[in-house]
Amino acid sequence: MSKFKLFGLAALIVGFAAACAHTGRVAESTKSVVGINEMTKQLNLSQAEVEKVIVAMDELAVAHDLQMAFKNYTKSVNSVQAARRRDKAQRDSLQANNRQYMAKWQMELETIQDEDVKAALEQRKEKVIASFENIRSVLDDLREAYQPLLTNVLEIRKALALDLNSLGVQSLASSMNKAKGQAEVVKQKIAKARQELDQLADSLSPTAEMK
Repeated sequence: MSKFKLFGLAALIVGFAAACAHTGRVAESTKSVVGINEMTKQLNLSQAEVEKVIVAMDELAVAHDLQMAFKNYTKSVNSVQAARRRDKAQRDSLQANNRQYMAKWQMELETIQDEDVKAALEQRKEKVIASFENIRSVLDDLREAYQPLLTNVLEIRKALALDLNSLGVQSLASSMNKAKGQAEVVKQKIAKARQELDQLADSLSPTAEMK
């Protein structure tokens, strides 16, 4: 998926400002929820890529054809790198559109004359802003969690490129175990981001039940 399309997904998310400012604009609110759900799908893909690199790593220890196993491992490492870039693009696009979204909502609020309605919408705006800030923070944590994992799996790849044999694989057992732990941390961060996005989507969805 291109960076432009990822930016488009985040644009869908921040587009919900107008929907919240005007009751009855169900179509726009639904469109925003679709954007959030697309981001969740991308995170699901990222988790799958992280899981694949660990599977590929395990296969190195039992493979009869080390060259093929190493090829699969290299491919999975590349996929994790792509996942990190994709998740970072999502976070960056959210941040880039945040000011625009808040300004648009504020402009809409200024057209409301009834003080009670305006106060209610102001409270709602602040809650949604807090939700987006929380998501941004969670995505920051995810970005940081990727780095040690990527550093480790790349170092393992370099080592195996120099010494691709069963003893070479065995010598990297400690590094591989560390990578597995780092992968679990990334998966936990992805799960947290998905949870926050799901909660936001539910709060914006015109079809969600009131709680």
